[in-house]
Amino acid sequence: LGTTDVTGEGVVVTLTDTEESSVTADDLITLVNELRFAGAEAISINDERIVNDTSIICSGNVIRVNDKKVSSPFEIKAIGSPELLYGNLDETITRLNNSGIIVDIKKQDNVKINKYDGVINFNYAKTVE
Repeated sequence: LGTTDVTGEGVVVTLTDTEESSVTADDLITLVNELRFAGAEAISINDERIVNDTSIICSGNVIRVNDKKVSSPFEIKAIGSPELLYGNLDETITRLNNSGIIVDIKKQDNVKINKYDGVINFNYAKTVE
């Protein structure tokens, strides 16, 4: 659920705006989805933990993750198989680089992702006793 701090091997992707191009909310959503498809077990953007009901939206010239402002450089951390995570991002990284965004990706043995600090609400799910 994202309610505990976690650590493990994975990747850290940094996206940096340039004069030619800026990272969009859609870029971040695409990157998060690609990491999920590759088997990421935990993901964060600028230390905002991505959980089931996380919103990534553009609000004017600001991007909000979990309703908190985030800005360039965007540091996306993911825990999972470094090889699978890294390999699954090739097409997305090429597209971002071609658009003028600076992309740096590193495999790491000790990625730390903080817990989600918001409230997780369920409208339909009830605890089974």
